[in-house]
Amino acid sequence: MKNVSKILIVFALIVNYSCKKNDDTEVEVGTTTLQIGSYEFTAPGDFYVVEGTGIDSLVGDITNGIVSMSFDYGWYTGPATNLPSDEYEVLEDEVEGQYRQIVRPIDPAQSHTRIHLYDIEEAAQFPFSYNSLTISTSGLSAAEQATVITMFYSGVPID
Repeated sequence: MKNVSKILIVFALIVNYSCKKNDDTEVEVGTTTLQIGSYEFTAPGDFYVVEGTGIDSLVGDITNGIVSMSFDYGWYTGPATNLPSDEYEVLEDEVEGQYRQIVRPIDPAQSHTRIHLYDIEEAAQFPFSYNSLTISTSGLSAAEQATVITMFYSGVPID
């Protein structure tokens, strides 16, 4: 009988240990698609859009409760200009007929990380009345900035 008791105790300890949650593991949140105006972005699954009240444009925030980015989609938003090269890396390119400017500060905690997008053909046809999108954030850690930049690169126009 003593052996059965010992076996049961050992078995209970093994089951208890194997069922414990490992607090060192990261929780995978998956991804989600966020739509702002005529653009879609792939983001970690805990991000969502909160629309604000704009006068002549679509405004709001993209957030996960920790990182918050403001956006403005309308006629009166534009790309960043005259940024000091010792403080920012600026990428300007064209993707699927869209002008894209991504601004990455050297120090993400002190300066704005942002993206600006617009349809090149629409801007040529209607130079004073085309929609463009700017998303901007600041006060980021290096890891948060990497997440935001990845989201920015995922942006595509919606047909």
